[in-house]
Amino acid sequence: MLFRSLALETAGMMAWEVRLRPRPVFDAIHADLLGTDVPAALIVSGVATAPIFGDRVVRADREAVSHALREGLQPGRDVLELEYRWHDDQGALRWLRTRARAEHDDGGQLVRVTGTTADVTHTRREVSGRLRAERILSLTVAASPDAFIGVDDRGVVTDWNPAAEAMFGWFRDEVVGERLAERVSGVEGNGLAEVVSTLNTPGTAGADGTSLRQEVELVTRDGRHFPAEVRSEEHTSELQSLTNL
Repeated sequence: MLFRSLALETAGMMAWEVRLRPRPVFDAIHADLLGTDVPAALIVSGVATAPIFGDRVVRADREAVSHALREGLQPGRDVLELEYRWHDDQGALRWLRTRARAEHDDGGQLVRVTGTTADVTHTRREVSGRLRAERILSLTVAASPDAFIGVDDRGVVTDWNPAAEAMFGWFRDEVVGERLAERVSGVEGNGLAEVVSTLNTPGTAGADGTSLRQEVELVTRDGRHFPAEVRSEEHTSELQSLTNL
C-alpha cells in the first residue's frame, strides 16, 4: 500500500473510490495534490456527487461529465476516461483527467467505483498555447504575399499558401503530399532538396532555428524557369520547414 501511495504521489495522482453499499461513501488518498481536502469516509449521494465531480465541475462541462458517468459506468463497459474543468478548494480552475472502473453485482447493480484523477492543467495550457501559436502562424502564412511552403523532414510538402499557388501554378491540394523538389526543381541537382535536408542536420544553418538561404533555379507548372533565393527555417512546433521564395 505504501508503494502504491508513493507511486501515485510521484505521478501527481489522487486515487479514490466510491462504495455504494450499504450507503454511498467516498474515500481518497493524495487529494491534496488536487488542492482539496477530503474527509475520510465522506458520505455522498452517489458517484456523480463525489468531490471530484458534482458542483465543482465547471458548469459548461457538467452535462458532458454526467453523460460520461452514466454511460461509462454501465455493466460491460471498460475503463471510463474523461477530462473536464473543475474548481479546487480555493476556487482555482484546474483541468482534471479521470480514469475509473465500475464493479457490479451479479444482478448488474453498481456497487463500487475506483479511479485515479490527475491535474493536467499545465499540459492543457501548453497545448492551448501551441495551438494558438500554430493558428497565428497559419493565418500569417496564408496572408503573406511571399510564397511559403511547409515541408517535412522527407522533403514532402505539408503546406502551400495562396502566394505559392500564384507563383507556381499548382493548387494546394495538388502538391500537398508530394515531394517538393519533384514539383518545382528547374534542373536536377539544383540544391533545393539539400536545403530541406540541411534543416534536419544538427549543427548546420537552419537546424537550430537560424535562417538558411540558397539560390536555386525553379520551374512553374507551365515550364517557365526562373532563379530564386530560397530561405528556409525550422518551425519547431510541427517539425516542418517553411520555405520562403
